[in-house]
Formats: sequence, C-alpha cells, structure tokens
Amino acid sequence: NKKVSSYSGDRDAFIGNYRYEKNPIAVELGQCGNEEIQSGEACAALQVDVSLNAGTSENVKFYLCASIGSLKDYETARQKALLDIRKFYNFQ
Repeated sequence: NKKVSSYSGDRDAFIGNYRYEKNPIAVELGQCGNEEIQSGEACAALQVDVSLNAGTSENVKFYLCASIGSLKDYETARQKALLDIRKFYNFQ
C-alpha cells in the first residue's frame, strides 16, 4: 500500500559479498539496487520509505502474488496478477 522506492530480485546483490542474512549490504546502504534476476539465487526484497513522528505508528502492507503459467507467458500472467491485486486492494 506504499510506493516502492527500491527493490532487489538478486539475493547475492541484496546481501553482498562475504555477508549474511543478518547484515545485508542493502540495509546498510539504505536502498536496494533495483536488480532483476532471471536465474540463480532469487529473492523478493522491497523498500518503502516511511517517516514517523515520535509516538506514532503506521502499517505497511505487502501483497505477493503467484500466477499459473508465468514461466510460459510472463506478460499475460503479470497482467492477471495486477488485476487480482487491484481487486484485492479495492476489497480492503
């Protein structure tokens, strides 16, 4: 429900060389590198920017979608996923 300011689909790029899940380089740098990956070690890292005043809180929602046939016809599956997400979001 927030605009994504950066993302990473590449686990190795998100975590960084000689690092672990407990200290990913993307968190240290304050942004992901907007990497996409076609094979290898994939991940789904999204960054959204949130500013809070003292004593306040905010909920951030992430919607994940998997579509049948996305490896065979990616664009059709992507369009269907976007429609499903819009329907779900309007339902909320």
